[in-house]
Amino acid sequence: MSFTSPRTCSARRRSPLRWAATVGLSFAAFAVAGCASDEDSASEPADLVVLDDRTQWSEISVAADDPFLSHRPATVDCIDATWIAEAGSLELSTALCDYIALRQASLAELRVGDTIHLEAFHFDLTAAAPAQAHWAILVGDEVMWTKNPVIPGAAGYFSEDIVVQSDHPVGSPVVIHLHNHGQNTYGLKVLRRL
Repeated sequence: MSFTSPRTCSARRRSPLRWAATVGLSFAAFAVAGCASDEDSASEPADLVVLDDRTQWSEISVAADDPFLSHRPATVDCIDATWIAEAGSLELSTALCDYIALRQASLAELRVGDTIHLEAFHFDLTAAAPAQAHWAILVGDEVMWTKNPVIPGAAGYFSEDIVVQSDHPVGSPVVIHLHNHGQNTYGLKVLRRL
């Protein structure tokens, strides 16, 4: 028969001070993990805009609202069919309009150092005379991406990762800007925060 002394039994019990310290450390670890997951969820991959829903896009019809006002012709007289949202992408056609400016409120927050992944394309570029197009994407007042395709030119596909230089809250304006000479088609397939 074995006998356990009271001293041995009390050694197995936790003192109230030790119990409180253990609970306190557990709570602190939970709180820190909770904060980290909040930050992680804000940086999870997210689409910046809805590309293939026309109701989400609006044309910038007031010249003063256009961030590329210096590029804008005196008269922009385009028909609504110059941009098509379909099959997961946004297509811009310059067959009937050589200047397009569209806007949508961003769906995701961007912070300095975040990365945006962009996939864009254009078909073969044609024009009656040699020219150069200007194609840009802005978030807030930050130009995220810009290209100056030479016309005439071969088709192109762009898959690029862009590091964000400024903070932009949800709802910041995302602007697609295009001016071009000739009957050409451009498209945006992906605009996503990684």
